[in-house]
Amino acid sequence: MNKKTAKLLQSAAHVAAVYDTLSFTRAAERLNVHQSAVSHRIKQLETELGYNLFERTTRRLEPTTAGRELGRAVDQAIAGLSRAIDKIDAGRRGGAIRLSVPSSLAMKWLIPNLNGASEAGLHVSLHAQDEIVDLAAGEADAAIRFGTIPASGLHATKLCNVWLRPVASPGYLAGIGDLSSGRFLGDRRGETDGTGFSWQAWSSATGMPPPPDGSITYFDRADLMLQAAISGAGIALGRALIVEADVAAGFLAHAGAQVQLETAYWLVATREVAQTPAFKNLSRWLRRSVAETTA
Repeated sequence: MNKKTAKLLQSAAHVAAVYDTLSFTRAAERLNVHQSAVSHRIKQLETELGYNLFERTTRRLEPTTAGRELGRAVDQAIAGLSRAIDKIDAGRRGGAIRLSVPSSLAMKWLIPNLNGASEAGLHVSLHAQDEIVDLAAGEADAAIRFGTIPASGLHATKLCNVWLRPVASPGYLAGIGDLSSGRFLGDRRGETDGTGFSWQAWSSATGMPPPPDGSITYFDRADLMLQAAISGAGIALGRALIVEADVAAGFLAHAGAQVQLETAYWLVATREVAQTPAFKNLSRWLRRSVAETTA
């Protein structure tokens, strides 16, 4: 930033007021200062810039060519700042909040519950994505994450612990003798991302033998895996929040023991966003909805 720009920024409110009113007196009234303070500030700025911004007459002020250019620029800058402040204030009062959610959790649990968000006075803009977003960079306002404790520097609220339990369609279960003779369905990401959403983790916790090598059909998303299980393609590994509704509806049935993981669902946001009314309302609604689902 050069010296002239810095001086203009220091006097931007005075320039805008004089440019808009073409009067030192009315500009002073707008700024709630003495008329002499406005006149002195403009004269000082003109000296720093090296040219006049306004031509003084006995009856009124007239902007010079430079005054018109800088007056319009300052007006636009102040209008932009006003819009930015209005946007920030709207968000802090409880406006729309952009929530990043893993795609499977969005499809199987959050989207069916969004009516409850509206009833709670929330305006949620949902971003279903499996990649972790950069909250500090403003890619979203908040996120639900499945895993261990989120990175330090973020405000994190635990929504619930996570359990695993095999599930399959009732018709498929009726046609097999036991789990060892079934076909298995798995989530490819869960096998490698360290969350413990894997057949190996379930087998280790239960003492049951893992599915034989080559017997697992993998899917890129857990909701696709569960849909395959509903269609009778095999036994899927279900986890908290994404399977309860299908079990309650009779589309899926439990097919083995339940085990709890060390991982959990977390609601995370920057510490600044976490102080806003919109986020606090979101947190209350999500915790209530999770409790109703897992009760």
